Amino acid sequence: MIPSPSRPKSIFFAIAIAIAIVTIIIPPSFSAAGIPPYTNYTVGGDSGWHFNSTTMTPGANYSSWSSPISFYLGDILCNRLNLHFNFNS
Repeated sequence: MIPSPSRPKSIFFAIAIAIAIVTIIIPPSFSAAGIPPYTNYTVGGDSGWHFNSTTMTPGANYSSWSSPISFYLGDILCNRLNLHFNFNS
C-alpha cells in the first residue's frame, strides 16, 4: 500500500490548529487580571503589635483582627511595636 501524500499534511494541519487553539485559550487563564495588587497590613490594626508582660496577654485580639481579611501572596505584614521600655534597677 502506497501512503497518500495528503495524509501527512492533514496531520500537521491538525496539530497546528490544536497548538493555535491552546495558545489562544491558555494565556487568559494565567493572566494576573484577577489578582489584586499587594496590600500593606499593620498587624493588630490600630492597636499595633504588643504584649502586656504584666498580665502575660497580647495587646490585641489578633484572631479577630485577621479573620475578615483575605491575605494574598505578596501582601506585606508590618508590625508597629510599642517601644516603651521600663528599666527598673
